[in-house]
This record gives sequence, C-alpha cells and structure tokens, in this order.
Amino acid sequence: MGITDNRQSFLSRISENLWVAVVMCVGLLSADGVVAAEINVTSDRNPVQINESFNLVFQAIGSPDSDPDFGPLQKDFEILSRGQSSNISIVNGAYDKTIQWKLNVIAKRTGKLMVPSISFGKDVSLPIIVSVNEAQSSQLVPGQPMPELLLEIEAQPENPYVQAQVIYTVRLLHRVNISEAQLTEPKVENAIVEKLGEDVSYNTRRQGNQYSVVERKYAIFPQKSGVMMVEPLELNAQVITSRRRGSSFDNFFSRGNTRTKRIRSKLLALKVKPIPAEFVGKDWLPAEQILLTEDWPQNPPKLTVGEPITRTLILQAKGLPASQIPEINNANLSVVSPNGGVVKQYADQPNVKEQKTRQGLVSSREEKTALIPSSEGEYVLPTIEIPWWNTETDRMEVARIPELIVGTLASTSEFNTPIESPPAIGVPSENQQVGEISFTKVRERGLFWEWISLVLALGWLGTLIVWGLKNRKKLPQENLEKHSSPNNRRAVRSLKRSCYDNDSQAAKDALLQWAGAIWPESPPNSLGDIERRCSGTLKSELKTLNQSLYGIEENAWHGQALWVAFFQHQKERAVPKDNGKIGLEPLYKL
Repeated sequence: MGITDNRQSFLSRISENLWVAVVMCVGLLSADGVVAAEINVTSDRNPVQINESFNLVFQAIGSPDSDPDFGPLQKDFEILSRGQSSNISIVNGAYDKTIQWKLNVIAKRTGKLMVPSISFGKDVSLPIIVSVNEAQSSQLVPGQPMPELLLEIEAQPENPYVQAQVIYTVRLLHRVNISEAQLTEPKVENAIVEKLGEDVSYNTRRQGNQYSVVERKYAIFPQKSGVMMVEPLELNAQVITSRRRGSSFDNFFSRGNTRTKRIRSKLLALKVKPIPAEFVGKDWLPAEQILLTEDWPQNPPKLTVGEPITRTLILQAKGLPASQIPEINNANLSVVSPNGGVVKQYADQPNVKEQKTRQGLVSSREEKTALIPSSEGEYVLPTIEIPWWNTETDRMEVARIPELIVGTLASTSEFNTPIESPPAIGVPSENQQVGEISFTKVRERGLFWEWISLVLALGWLGTLIVWGLKNRKKLPQENLEKHSSPNNRRAVRSLKRSCYDNDSQAAKDALLQWAGAIWPESPPNSLGDIERRCSGTLKSELKTLNQSLYGIEENAWHGQALWVAFFQHQKERAVPKDNGKIGLEPLYKL
C-alpha cells in the first residue's frame, strides 16, 4: 500500500512539473515575437505560505503598448491592493523611463503556482513560478484566546557547521494597531551577527485569525562548535486602545489612548557541528556557493618581455562574510619557464566587498597582480585550487583555475628591452639549430661597426656644437636649451638598469636626468620636486625611494616596483602636440 502511494505521489509531482513547463512555453509563444517594452516580474518573497500576502512587482522599461490586464492573475491569486508609480531620468541627454505596478496578493491554494503572462496591449510579461507552502503549525494552545501580539523566531539550518551561515528570522504578528515598538537585538556568545536587508511586511493567518506581520532577518555565524544559545528577544510595543474606527490619526498625539505591551520570544538552541574530518583544505570555508574566476586584458593573454600585464583573480562566496574570504594567491605562486626565465609579480591592494541581502551575505575578493616576464619562451601559470565545504550538498568541493601555458613575445622597442646577462661566449643554447648564429657571435662581428658608428656620432656631435656656437646669436636662449636637453632614452635605460640592480643612488640620478628633459624650463632639483609633479603609484614609489636614501632606518630597496610604476606612467602620459615653436622632435614615442 505504501509503495503504491509513493508511486502516485511521484507521478503526481512529475505531472505537475510537466504542466508548469507547458504553460511557460505557451506564455512565451504568445508574445507575438516582437516586444516594444521590456517588462520584468519579481516577487518580494519566494516561497510563501498559504494565507500570507506578498507583493508582485511588474516593471516596464520604456512605454508599454497599453494598460495591463491583471484578469488572468485572479485564477490562483486574490488581489488585495494595487499601486502604480513611474520614474523618468535624463542622463547625458539619454531619456530613460520606467513604470512600476505593485500588487499585494494572496494565494488561493498551495503548490507551485504560475504567475501567468500579463498583457500590456501588444506587450506581455514573462511568466514566473511562486512556491506556496502549507502554513506553519502555530505554537498556540487550542481553546486559548488568540493573543494580540506574537513574536515568532526561526533558524535555518538548526544544526549548522562552525563558521557557517545561519539565517535567523524574527516575525512580529499583530492584530491590533501599534503606534510604537522596540525590539531587542539577538544576543549570542561566540558568534558574529549581521542584520540582513530591510524589514518586510505582509499578512497571514493563525487559527483563522488575520494578522499583520513585520519580518526581520539576521545572519549568525557561530565561531565555536557545540550547543549555541540564542537569547530570547524582547518586544515593547505601544498598543492603541481606542475602538473607534478611523481614530488612529487622532490617537497619534495622545499617549493616554495607548498601553504598553511586552512580549518575549522563546529560547533557541542550535547544535553547531565541528569541521568534518573529510575536509582537507588550508582554510575552512563553509558556504552555499563559491566561484573562482580570472580575467586578463586580452583572452588568451599575451606576455611581452619587460612589459607588465595585469592578471585579475576574483573569488565570490555566497553565505560567507568578507572577513572570512582567504587570500587567493596566498602561496605567491612562482611562474617559471623551462629555459629558466621567471615572471616578476607585483600585487596590488585587494578589493574586498560584502553585500547583505535577505537571503544572506554575498562577498567577493578581487586581486590584481602585474606580471613581467624576463625573457622569451613559454611560461607555466600553475593551477590555483581553493577547497571549500558546500553546506547545501554537505560535501567538500574545490574552486579551481586550471594551469595555463602562455607564450611570450619579444620586446618591440628599446624602452621595453629586458636587462639580462649575456650568455657565455661560444656556448650555444640547447635548442639552437644548425646554421643559427648565437647572440655573442653577432656582437663579436658587430664590434668593429660599433666603433665606426661611435666615431661618426662623435664627429656629428662636434659639428653640431660648432654650428651652435656660430649661430648662437641667431637662436633665442630658450631654443638653445631645448637643443641641448639630455637624452631621454639614455635616462630611461639607466633608470631601468638601476631598478633591476636595486641601486637607489643610480636610480635617483637617472630620474633627475629624465625629469630635466621632461621639464627643461624648471628642472627638478630633488626627488621631492619630482614627487610633487607626479601622482598615483609613481608618486608613492618615489616617496619610498626618497625614504630609502635619506631615512633614519636603513631598509633594503627593491627597484622593480618603481620600474613598473614608471612604465605605467609613461604609457599613460600624453604625447605633446606640435605648438609651432622651433625645437627637436621627441626622442621616443610610446
């Protein structure tokens, strides 16, 4: 007999789900294929209990074809009240209009009820499903008179894991008018308590009596296993005693027509479970959902020798506070290539966010890291794994970013050329093919031409000096200073080498030479002068260099961070426009 009943129940549920799917398809096909206005439908609570009112909100983005026809809604729902509002905004000349219809409804039966498509002339809304459950059993004793005020509490789950989220719900039920009410906050030892969202109001029934409900939710995170007690809440309310209809406004200013009512909720005990033995992760992360993703400026990522590229790692958690989300790249994973090249990593400050919704906390952590490859070749970005415990399925899962192999492009400009030691003379690399010429041999063959080029350059420079002296009176002093400005490329190369060698004094000299070329009319005399003319990360790194040189405490200075900041500054710096004055062209363009 029991097996037959179970089969009938199972077939009934399948039939119900198939019916819902068919109705949704019919609703979608009735949209005529063309929608002029986008109409969204939401419910303020889902699921709901039978005999509890809730709000359905229809929001149209744009102007719908006509007024809505809510007649089909009355098959399964009773409309208690309705309201309409509109909003018009103009931003940068763009016109945006939204219209909202808010319906307070109550379900006529239990089950998965369809909110059907509602016609707005030719425009229609899409159907949604609302789950309507049986009413919760009341704690009231049958035969006793119904109280004016009730204070109900509920916790889900009742047997949570340590540090896992517990949704603690408080409901104030009243069938009398209240002018003022004060409710105490939950008191729990060894736990973190956070209020979730705004209070919501609706109607419900208890033993045939109508009640108005104000519902409030909290998130509780127990920090210790064992039995956790949630102390009773206390409500102090001013109840209006006047029996005349419509007298609420008159009694608002008269405390003589009110009385104080004090009620308390029940004591709640939760059995908190310890970390399960099956969990093997470094950080205990009990959550409903965890998602780990990465983002690059381009996909797939392309690395260039000596040029930074930003990798963004994002960890999102549902059911965890932001303070509990761990560092993503906590192992400072080294990135290497088979030929011995490495990738320098410079992490930015993490961006941590926390959002409080009525369903619980939703937190995220974003980490940005600048990667700079030292040489050409393929680099292996190792797998990142973060084990966590799924509180919905009660088992361990792993959020993972798989291993990524990326290639590296050669530097396209002298500005980006990496600083590295030359290979040994006459020793070819392992992967060198027959007929290839090593870098060292090229330098030996080109040594003679380098000397020739140097002699010619010195001769050209001497000619330029003689010409300048002869024409000194013909050129204004301002233009002469521009013609004799320092070599920017030489200063940049010197700065880069100094940063890679961690030579703070040489870096200072290179920066002063570079700044003299950038601001020739008022060249800075110190690092402080350069710092005042810069902003952002470069300004911060200049300050660090200054403190390293002249600070009281002697600290080791690492120049790679300064080079990254300087590189980004040069990328963002606008190329100066031609103003019609006599002068030399920029020595390099980015």
